[in-house]
Amino acid sequence: MIINRPSIVMACYDEPMEGWCDAISASGGILLGVGLGVLRYINAKGVLKTDIIPADFVSNAILAGAAYSALIDKSFMVYHSCTSQDNACALQ
Repeated sequence: MIINRPSIVMACYDEPMEGWCDAISASGGILLGVGLGVLRYINAKGVLKTDIIPADFVSNAILAGAAYSALIDKSFMVYHSCTSQDNACALQ
């Protein structure tokens, strides 16, 4: 059994197509506003680091974890699909 814990899931990076998003709720709405040029300013204190990850990275991690759990290690596993502070997206 596996549990995959993604951080903030955003639009796809590459699969099924670049930028694909099925909903404009939550963080997808912010990306839509920025992409259309409607949202040009986000009020934040200093440099804000966000932990966002593309949806296709999360789905690939789920499939890889399921295959690993089924074929190699049958124990309980928890996977964290995150970018960490080393590769975070900085908003200024």
